[in-house]
Amino acid sequence: AVYRDINCVDISKVDADRLIFRASNGKYGFYSYTDEKVTEIYPQTADKMTYYNRSDYGTGKKYDKDMLFVKENGKYAVFGDDSGRIVKISDFIYDQAGADSDGAAYAVRDGKKYYLDFLGGESDVPATEYLPVILQVGDLRIVRKFGEKEGMGVIDGDGKYVIEAGYAMIFAASEDRFFCAKENGRNGVIYDSKGMMIADGFTFSYPLQAQDLQNTLYIVGVSENGKTVPRLIDKNGNVIKPGDTVLSISYGEGDTYIINGKTVFTPN
Repeated sequence: AVYRDINCVDISKVDADRLIFRASNGKYGFYSYTDEKVTEIYPQTADKMTYYNRSDYGTGKKYDKDMLFVKENGKYAVFGDDSGRIVKISDFIYDQAGADSDGAAYAVRDGKKYYLDFLGGESDVPATEYLPVILQVGDLRIVRKFGEKEGMGVIDGDGKYVIEAGYAMIFAASEDRFFCAKENGRNGVIYDSKGMMIADGFTFSYPLQAQDLQNTLYIVGVSENGKTVPRLIDKNGNVIKPGDTVLSISYGEGDTYIINGKTVFTPN
């Protein structure tokens, strides 16, 4: 019954909450299944679709993100599956694509086999370093690095770091503002898309994103007189003062904020 609104004549379950549906016209689409709800991740436009489930290869493999290989108009593209979003790894340029027995993604173009990293880089051998993409933000990508400088960072399209790895948290307030914190949200800083620090001195221990995704201001902690107190800031780190003494802040709806449990503040 949960599939009744989807054109589906065949279902392939590829993970605990991932499904591939084949429509009556033979096209494939990719869906998530959570809380008895089916959500489209990739539309039913693919001529062929194969899913790479990292759990099928055990632990310690180079690709510990799930991946999706999609064929349209005779060519394959490669995508990464990231918590209900797909991150584009390559265009539709390959004649064949998949994962080998060791769990390394590969693709074939003009008769030559290439191994792919998660950024779409090609190599004759499997990648020695793997950077899982947490989120694509415009032309930039938030990634997680493992090893000596373990943590999150931001890279550009060439794989160069705009914001060096090592942060425990990175939140994209917009395509040109990144809220970063080293440990438990403390000592938070804000960078622009060029890696320039815009502001610092925040604690990002509060939910930064409103559920309706309409917030223009962000709830953070600011140190005042030796105490961390809740404050509203814009994406540049400017503290917004709604008036009176602020003891608590929570989100309302439609880009409003509830101050001290009763006063609703709407940004100008």
